[in-house]
Amino acid sequence: MIHSARLRETEAVIAFCTCGAQLPDDALFCHKCGKPQREVVPVEAEEPAPDFLAPPVAAAPAAALPLAINFQNRIAVRTALLSALIGTLLIQVPLPVFIGVFWFLLSMLVAGFFAVYLYQRRTGEFLTARNGARMGWLTGVFCFLILLVLMVPLVLAMQQSGGLKESFRERMESMGGSGMNVEEALKILESPTTFGMIIMLVLLFQFLMLTGLTMIGGALGAKVLEKE
Repeated sequence: MIHSARLRETEAVIAFCTCGAQLPDDALFCHKCGKPQREVVPVEAEEPAPDFLAPPVAAAPAAALPLAINFQNRIAVRTALLSALIGTLLIQVPLPVFIGVFWFLLSMLVAGFFAVYLYQRRTGEFLTARNGARMGWLTGVFCFLILLVLMVPLVLAMQQSGGLKESFRERMESMGGSGMNVEEALKILESPTTFGMIIMLVLLFQFLMLTGLTMIGGALGAKVLEKE
């Protein structure tokens, strides 16, 4: 009897607020005075357990930087070699002397320009004037190497057979040189040391000429194609 009486008193306390308002079951607050009826403990959200079977999320790839124009760039090397072959074929066209000089200059400029154009078509990257000049320089180096491979065996063969000496004689006589001056110049060429120095100077001049012209063509190509 005593236990039943205490239970009824507890239910009465729970069912009524101190303000006298009757509360519904499981009421947190009094609907009349707003008094809280029991302590509310916030429920912490549980972190989801790691799913070891789920595939890893790949990180977003970083933007690829444009490749440097040098001999380690395979696309640049192949493009420069192809442009050098075209330029070398162009200068082999037999033309009169004055027209041939102009044609040589134009062919090297076109080779550098075409190298930049072809590289941009293959990669989709627009080159700056500086990189265009580098592309032209690679083209000029390959032009020099191709001509070197073609000319050195021919020059050596002419030197052994005496044809180089006769060719030099004809050129000096056509330029108005006297017989005595021609003979003195030919005696100088007979020295292996002097002949080697002359060949080295000719090759150096040819290298600077080829690379300089193709660099100009490459820089012009980068500027023109950038505007387009």
